[in-house]
Amino acid sequence: MTPFPTSDQSKSPPAITDSRNRKNATLVLGTPVEQDARQRMERAIALAKRYPDNIIVALGTHVETAYMKSAALENRFPPSRLVVDENSKTTVDNAYYAKQICHRLDLRPEFLVTSQYQLSRASSTFKRVFGPNYSLKLCPSPSITTTSRRVRETILRILTPVSLQVFRRGDDEALKRASDKVWKLLFH
Repeated sequence: MTPFPTSDQSKSPPAITDSRNRKNATLVLGTPVEQDARQRMERAIALAKRYPDNIIVALGTHVETAYMKSAALENRFPPSRLVVDENSKTTVDNAYYAKQICHRLDLRPEFLVTSQYQLSRASSTFKRVFGPNYSLKLCPSPSITTTSRRVRETILRILTPVSLQVFRRGDDEALKRASDKVWKLLFH
């Protein structure tokens, strides 16, 4: 077992029922670029130092979260304040699994950490998945921006708001199913 619980391992703790004890969550989105992933985690850790009751939720693929776990270890961040989910391949996945984790662990999502170039799209995706009762503080992190990443993000920034309009706010299940179908069509 790793020192950091994955989301599957996090299912066992009972949900906190006393809202006075409810903790806030800092959601950190993964990236396949190691330096960017580390910088995002360092940004989240800086927030966690300012807000000692916050839990960091790292979201991404196995590789992306490994970079973030490594950064957490190097910064001596307490494993008890880090939840790792390795199931996400897309921003929709990030939002979907973040919502599941926050619900299961009774966390209130407070901060969203990702790159500046992804922040707008991630924000609209998280708003659609979490629904109208949630508001996240957006926290940009430095990143390496290549031409191909800028082009990809520009295309996604145009397509995402249009595609999200099809789904009701908070209808994370329908959005996740549609995202999985698109992923399958494109990559299988």
